[in-house]
Amino acid sequence: MEHTYIKYKTAVFAVLLAAILFFMAGCSAVVDNKVLQAENKLEAAEDIWGIEIIGIRRTAAGNLLDFRYKITEPERVLPLLKRQVRPYLIEQVSQAKLGIPNLPKVGRLRSGSNPSINQTYYMLFTNPNGFVKAGDKVSVVMGDFRAENIIVQ
Repeated sequence: MEHTYIKYKTAVFAVLLAAILFFMAGCSAVVDNKVLQAENKLEAAEDIWGIEIIGIRRTAAGNLLDFRYKITEPERVLPLLKRQVRPYLIEQVSQAKLGIPNLPKVGRLRSGSNPSINQTYYMLFTNPNGFVKAGDKVSVVMGDFRAENIIVQ
């Protein structure tokens, strides 16, 4: 009788272990797929628009968000760099839109009117009272270009 009970416990343990491993493999595949989708979107930004996204960080005591990108193909990115295009940033949870400040003597806090290949450019977005925190996800919109799920450093 005890021998049958041990076989039963072993079988239950094996089924539970198999279920846990199957569940973990499924979760891993979902995570890998989401990462892959995010990578594909960033690769699409480079393939379609000629922009390699470097990242976004809080700066100026958290009152500005510094978006950095590199231009890989200047002719593709030209429509996005026109002064008529007004880039903005969207905080994804609240959907708040944050713009680029326009200072009287300096102008808009962004670079890139004459793009050069493999040069790093910036845009500084307002972040009143440190609204966007490190770890938040944001989207950057420039004309038809939209980069989503960028994690603030």
